[in-house]
Amino acid sequence: MRYQRFPGNAPGDFYTTGECLACALPESECPDCLAPLDGENCHTFFLKQPESAAEIERACRAAKVCCVNAIRYGGTDPAIIRRLGGTSLCCDKPILGGPDSAVDGQ
Repeated sequence: MRYQRFPGNAPGDFYTTGECLACALPESECPDCLAPLDGENCHTFFLKQPESAAEIERACRAAKVCCVNAIRYGGTDPAIIRRLGGTSLCCDKPILGGPDSAVDGQ
C-alpha cells in the first residue's frame, strides 16, 4: 500500500499523511521537527527531517504515539524500521518476514 505524503512535509524519509486529530502528542514528542499545532495549523507534518540520533529517536517516539498512524518512515535503515516495530504500521518498507509478512524493499 502506498501512502500519500502531506504536502507540507520537508523532503526525506520521515513524513506524515496529513490525517490528524490534533491531539498534539506527536508534536510534544518531536517539537524540533514537527510543525506546531496552533490556530493557523491543525495538521501534523515534518518542518524538517530528523538528523541527529536524538532527533531520529524523537521522530520514532512521535510515530509510536500518533493515534491515527499518520507518521511514517519511508526509508530503508533497518535500525529505524526495527525501532518502529518492523511492520507496515509505521514503515513503508517493513522487515522481510516480519509479523505482517511484507517483503523488505517492496
